[in-house]
Amino acid sequence: MASYKILVAEDCEDVSKMLRRVIEIMGAEEHMTWQFCSNLKDLEELHLSLEPDLILSDISFPDGDSLSLLNRLSQDGKLDGKLLVAYTSYDYRHIPEAKIFDSYISKDTDPLQVINTCMSLVRNL
Repeated sequence: MASYKILVAEDCEDVSKMLRRVIEIMGAEEHMTWQFCSNLKDLEELHLSLEPDLILSDISFPDGDSLSLLNRLSQDGKLDGKLLVAYTSYDYRHIPEAKIFDSYISKDTDPLQVINTCMSLVRNL
C-alpha cells in the first residue's frame, strides 16, 4: 500500500498523459498514490481531501495561477509540512510569490526524471 501521496496539477492533457504513462511503466503507483488535476478549483479541493505529501504544480492555468492559490493556502496554514514543486517552462524563482516552492523541475526534464525526483523528494520527508 502506498504511504505517500503526490498531487500533480497540470492543465496540459498531453503532459498529464505522458506523466501517467511513465508512472504506470515504472510501477510508481505501487509505492505512492498519484492524483492528477487540471485546474485550480480541483487543485484546492483535492489538496484538502487528499492531504498530499507533495504537490507538483504547473504555474499557469486557464483559470489563474497556482502561485496565488498556493500562497493563500500557505498563509492559512494549510500547506504546513508539504513539499511544493513547480513544474514549469519558465523560471519563476525571481518572483517573491514563487518563494513558496521548495524545488523547481523544468518541463524540458525527461518525464522519468520528473517522477523519480518527486519520489526521491517525498521519501526524504
